[in-house]
Amino acid sequence: MICRLNTVQSKLVASWVKARVDEGFNPLEIALFVRSDEEVDRAHEAAAEAGLVVQVLTDAIEIQRGAVVVSTMHRAKGLEFRAVVVAGLVVDIRTRNTQSGARMAFVTLDDRSARMEIRVFSRVFEQYRALLAIDKVLVVQGTLAFDDFSGSMRLNAERIYEVDQAREVYAKRLVVDVAEVKAGNGFVHSLANVLLPFCEGSCPVGIRYLGSSAQAHITLGSEWRVHPTDELLHRLRELAGDAQVRVLY
Repeated sequence: MICRLNTVQSKLVASWVKARVDEGFNPLEIALFVRSDEEVDRAHEAAAEAGLVVQVLTDAIEIQRGAVVVSTMHRAKGLEFRAVVVAGLVVDIRTRNTQSGARMAFVTLDDRSARMEIRVFSRVFEQYRALLAIDKVLVVQGTLAFDDFSGSMRLNAERIYEVDQAREVYAKRLVVDVAEVKAGNGFVHSLANVLLPFCEGSCPVGIRYLGSSAQAHITLGSEWRVHPTDELLHRLRELAGDAQVRVLY
């Protein structure tokens, strides 16, 4: 995973790493690449939160067996990893025909600190071509290896998500805290109106009631599972308050 990490993103990284291990990936096949030395500690914490052995890669040491690698990007040359995720703004798309006549694409992502070109072979291109557009923010999962011909790292895409889709894939739960003073005055009705347009998703919604004499956590029924989009989070925070709405990964 190539990432710039804040606290929320670190939890997303931890969830992503754990999901890859649960799928049968060897930790040695997973790497977290960050753009600067300042972000190495956050990436280390994210991998450790997934319950894994973590190794910070330096120029002087070899990769430890069974460890998830954390490193800055410039140390990736010559290494190969089976599970990598990058995220960024699409700034360039080139397509061409393969020898078999199918279409493939070369997509350049920019995360404000660097750019990476991603190869999207024909099968993946046909599956996700509707998402490929200039100025769209995408999350791409694939395999990373050094390309001797170009002299740079190349990512071969396997899955492509919009940011909202990536959040839905990795989110475990959306939680809304409701204080006693908020619980009345039609709050429940307003909450239902906010959630309804985003239902039929896969993310469970939990309500944490914070009363003066009692507290309770309620998970809404499966019919209230939502697509946890940016717009839904914005509406919920307008209703309940910024600090009262969070996504758990």
